[in-house]
This record gives sequence, structure tokens and C-alpha cells, in this order.
Amino acid sequence: MSGDGGRRKQKAIQRQDQGYPGRLGRSVPVVADDAWVSQFDAADRLDVGVGRIGLVLQGRRLDPVHDQRGRAGVDRESVDRESARRADASALRRAWLLLADVGRALARSV
Repeated sequence: MSGDGGRRKQKAIQRQDQGYPGRLGRSVPVVADDAWVSQFDAADRLDVGVGRIGLVLQGRRLDPVHDQRGRAGVDRESVDRESARRADASALRRAWLLLADVGRALARSV
């Protein structure tokens, strides 16, 4: 990893390794490794940026989990559900999903 992008990703990995903060507003279960997906892998699977995963988590479309080592991640089943929901979405539908993700995240943070 080189440059600023590499440093940012490394810091994001360090935050992931620390687990979710208590201010997430809900309890975060510990799951087996086969039920845990990193936020990076979830972003790749959903074809969105890692920052967008935070919005979708906050909007409760994805379920936050910790793995056995305490790392923050996403429940594999919730990624599968969201992937199916977003499958074959048109450009207009994808734009609507972005607005809906932002709106839900803002509503939950108030």
C-alpha cells in the first residue's frame, strides 16, 4: 500500500480491528467466522464504497457484528439480503438507494 490511499485504508483496518464503538446505538453480537464479512468485502460485494457501508449499517439495512477476535464487520446473511435487493438495479434505482441510505442514516442519528 502506498500513498495517501494506502494510509487511509490502513487506518480503516485499524478502526475495524477495534470493533464497533458503543455509540452505534444497538448491541452488536459476536458471530462465528463464517457468518462475518469485513466491511471492505461487503462494499466489494455490494459494489459501493466502504463509507457507504457505514450509511447502510446506520440505516439498519446491514447488521453489524463482531468476529471472535472483536473486529467490526457485517453479518453475511444481511449482505446477501442487501445484494439481492440491489441486484440488477438501474442507474435511477441506484441513485434512489443512495438517497434512501443517507436519509435513513440521518434519521437514526438525530
